[in-house]
Amino acid sequence: MRYTLAGYSDAGKVKKNNQDAIALRQAVIDGQEAVLAVLCDGMGGFEQGEVASSSLVMAYVNWFETKFLNFYVHMDEDTICASWEKILVDMNKRIYDYGVSNSIKIGTTLTIMLIWKDRYHILNVGDCRAYEFADEGIQITKDHSVVAREIEEGRLTKEEARVDSRRNQLLKCVGGMPRTSADFFVGKIKEQAVYMLCCDGVRTKVNDEELFYYFHPTCMTTKEYMDNNIRYVFELNKLRDETDNMSILLVKENNITYKLEEESGVRIVYSEEFIPSNILI
Repeated sequence: MRYTLAGYSDAGKVKKNNQDAIALRQAVIDGQEAVLAVLCDGMGGFEQGEVASSSLVMAYVNWFETKFLNFYVHMDEDTICASWEKILVDMNKRIYDYGVSNSIKIGTTLTIMLIWKDRYHILNVGDCRAYEFADEGIQITKDHSVVAREIEEGRLTKEEARVDSRRNQLLKCVGGMPRTSADFFVGKIKEQAVYMLCCDGVRTKVNDEELFYYFHPTCMTTKEYMDNNIRYVFELNKLRDETDNMSILLVKENNITYKLEEESGVRIVYSEEFIPSNILI
């Protein structure tokens, strides 16, 4: 296969509940591969963060399995962006209304990536991130957080932001307010690159340079290595006293063209998820 996938979520060393939700899907469509990766970090300072994250992940998985796989012929960048934004608006209202009706604060972050026809499509709300690891490590997404704004405006350095008391304060999330908005990114897939989605619990105690080292394409030659390095980074975070939930999704491009001219139709060839809540909004 052209793409190898790996994903894992860990509650961490302190919290009893894991409020992260993740999902991976890989499909072969008329001989070409499509990959979906979704990661949501339920907001730990709010109640029932796992309900918000699980509901949002499954909303996008449902889109992939029922809309994208049936109407992929018509799915260009504009259509994908419009479809995702429609889901975002709908789910933001549903999650927000659920919180109001139950007299609780509820919310989640979101990072979703679709790989299709040599391009990635990424939508982001909050401070979960998408990275591209190739010749260098690049953060594709932009954090919607107080400290990211302070760094951008020159009032904080990255090192100061790691210990700043406002580091968990978000400017945007899904479900926490009546309205929200997202950033949308599109780019060309690089040969043998690794694409990583992760929550903030992964990269507070482990910096970007270390993440690039542990998930460098030369290290990600098999799924076993990918799985092992995810778990190693989780344990490294725990040794450095990270207390948050941790989740990572990896997609590795193998520089292999999987194209069977005689193959037609759609089939899902890989499916993995961690959905912590049985309640879906």
